Amino acid sequence: MEVVHVDPTRAARHRVARGIPKRDRADRRLIASMTLAGEYRPLVANSSTAEALRVVAHAHRAAVAHRAEALHRLRAALMRIWPAAVSAWPTSVGGLRSP
Repeated sequence: MEVVHVDPTRAARHRVARGIPKRDRADRRLIASMTLAGEYRPLVANSSTAEALRVVAHAHRAAVAHRAEALHRLRAALMRIWPAAVSAWPTSVGGLRSP
């Protein structure tokens, strides 16, 4: 079975132009008629390079989030134990992130 992409905005315009109510059964018929009329975009399978890039980008986002979380935990711990330590590292040189 071939998978295609039907633009939701275009489908909504067709629905309004034909006066079709927003229901699952009506949407199914509308999308089928749009597909038969050729008003769709075929989905292109991702290459292995694109999949690898997606994995690396996801890992990068997760690493950045973990770094920010660790920084927030460090700041909170320092504020509880030694509040002056937070201001010891000025933000102009990176704050708590600086070596």
